[in-house]
Amino acid sequence: HNRKDHKISAAVGMDTARLRRVDGERPPHGGPSSEDVVTWPGGADQEGRRSRASSWICLIGIIAFLLLYSFKGLRMSWTDIPKPLIFQTPLVKHNSSIPQNVQFRFFNACHNMQMIDHRIEKLQQSRPRPINHFPLLISTTVFEAFEYVVGHLVSLLAFTQPNTLIVIHLNKNTKYTKDQIEKLWDMGRGRIILNHVRIEVLAYHGSLARSILSNLEVVRDLGITFHHVMLMCSNAWLVCPGVEDHISVHGSSRTSPILWEEVRKDRGEHSPRAFFWGPMVQFVRGGRNMDEVSSTNPMWKSKHEGAFFPADLAFELIDGLKAFQVGGNFKNALDELCGINTYLEEFLFQTYVTVNINRVKGKAGSSPPLIAVFTGSHRRGGWKRTDVSIEMVHTVTENCGSPAYGLKAVGRHPSDNGSTRRFLLQIALQRGNRTAVDLKALGYSEFELPPSTWEEGSDLESGKM
Repeated sequence: HNRKDHKISAAVGMDTARLRRVDGERPPHGGPSSEDVVTWPGGADQEGRRSRASSWICLIGIIAFLLLYSFKGLRMSWTDIPKPLIFQTPLVKHNSSIPQNVQFRFFNACHNMQMIDHRIEKLQQSRPRPINHFPLLISTTVFEAFEYVVGHLVSLLAFTQPNTLIVIHLNKNTKYTKDQIEKLWDMGRGRIILNHVRIEVLAYHGSLARSILSNLEVVRDLGITFHHVMLMCSNAWLVCPGVEDHISVHGSSRTSPILWEEVRKDRGEHSPRAFFWGPMVQFVRGGRNMDEVSSTNPMWKSKHEGAFFPADLAFELIDGLKAFQVGGNFKNALDELCGINTYLEEFLFQTYVTVNINRVKGKAGSSPPLIAVFTGSHRRGGWKRTDVSIEMVHTVTENCGSPAYGLKAVGRHPSDNGSTRRFLLQIALQRGNRTAVDLKALGYSEFELPPSTWEEGSDLESGKM
């Protein structure tokens, strides 16, 4: 009988222990009988809180590590451009932003990739301009060393008319001194405007298109008007006069369509990223929804160097992108351009102008862009193979305007391979208009040419466009 009572008492003790364990109490380390069970008020609660606190601390640590790793990657550099994901046909149907499965890891908004150069702002306010209306505006973007930029601008000034204005975007990543900035402004005798909004421009990236549009915005904000705009870049140099007459006759440069069938074959994924970008579909291409990808609604393309368009349509494009609202951290589609990993400058202007050219006074594009592209500019095969030669320069100068007035890509290497830059400066200041360039403002005498070489390790190598 006692053994039976003991078994019952033990069973009751174990049940009580289980119940107390559930209720936040724990049994002592003694036996399981009901008489030996002692209540530990709040003991399990305290232990549970400690356990949960430890779990939360570990979780917060993991999240902090992931956030730190992600934010470290947000700082894009020339040597750390993210690899794109493989493109797939977008499945989402909304009127904003980039389809989720076309997104890339280190997206950023343009307003996070720019700075305001107050030194240039002061120049804009202090330097008077002789006139405020120009038939032609040349928009160009640079990132190289000061001496290289001088050569580029000498070619633009020498082979264009006195009533052609040049606006320059200076890459945020390159350092220019106050003295250099003032010399660049003054060398054009009132024909050069520097853009005080400096964006971090990356290769094969929408930030280049954003910097071009920013150039036009700055000129408009300064109260300057113009009829046409011609797009240029730092390693495209003019070698012939006459672009103004050519543009006044042709109105806009020729483009070619990109149809859905061609987009599907693009293994580099560059054209699909532009083709399926929400604002491209619904605004630039004139579409209505994300399904509209048929051949009846193509995207249009051309090289941007030497491409030219009516100013009215260029500003329509800017204002339309600014009004197009998108999600995420982007203010609008204009701000979202820096979230596109493709060369939008070859699609954006071309598509909008081609779709809308009939609404403005001007002719549909019948002329190709005015720059002959002989070589690439991204060091494929080594820098010597990416530089134009003096023979290539002669090919253009002997056939000026048929149809090219300049050429690309002028070498950026400090050694000036083949002395091509030196030759280009000579023809600019001899066959071109020497008086268009204020050499004294640059620190050179009337009979002295700007240098064609500079020290290794200069700011030239700070960018990789």
